[in-house]
Amino acid sequence: MWRQVCLGRGTMLTYWCIQFGLWLLVSVVMLIAEQIFGSEGVALGIPGMAAFIGGILVVFCMSVTLTGVYFALAVNLGVCRRRVVAGIWALGALYGAAIMLTTVLLQMLWAATFAGGRPVLDMISLIPWWGWASAALLPVAFSVFGSGIVRTFGTRGGVVLYIAFMAFCIVPSQMNNIIPLEEEQLLAALPWFFAVLGVVCGVVGTILLLRVNIKNG
Repeated sequence: MWRQVCLGRGTMLTYWCIQFGLWLLVSVVMLIAEQIFGSEGVALGIPGMAAFIGGILVVFCMSVTLTGVYFALAVNLGVCRRRVVAGIWALGALYGAAIMLTTVLLQMLWAATFAGGRPVLDMISLIPWWGWASAALLPVAFSVFGSGIVRTFGTRGGVVLYIAFMAFCIVPSQMNNIIPLEEEQLLAALPWFFAVLGVVCGVVGTILLLRVNIKNG
């Protein structure tokens, strides 16, 4: 499986190009805004945030490819299932780290080149370390969880994924209503929320992938 994935370097390059293209598009828009509205149009690190969000989507797409294509292919070729799942986690984390590193480099390029050395409100610097870790690893956990659910329950798994997605969208925003917390306490609780969510999704998805029948999944 490792050799098959490594032979897909073109796919990784395509994902990098997608992230770079999104960043470049937003950068051009911001430069045009600078010409229209003055220097304030370039004062925000919006291209960096666009690269960050785009990077999360890219990591998720790569993880879906690993769990959806390479998993079934490798298992059908007789590769040990545990080895396949371990490879998915390792490669997903590696790709996630690479994409997040690219995000940092793109923001540095924006600040050094397009911003012309002027002070830049770097939105990327406002993201804490656990935010970077979540962006690199949560998409992998979600894809493993989603693949395990769909392969185990078929079309009915879509309902489970929909409920899980809605919970993920609603719970963080409603956490303060569920458990009254000060802003500092809420920010301190978010890393634990994402960590628990990632572990639960990852463990459940991994168990399901280790047990699912590929031919019927």
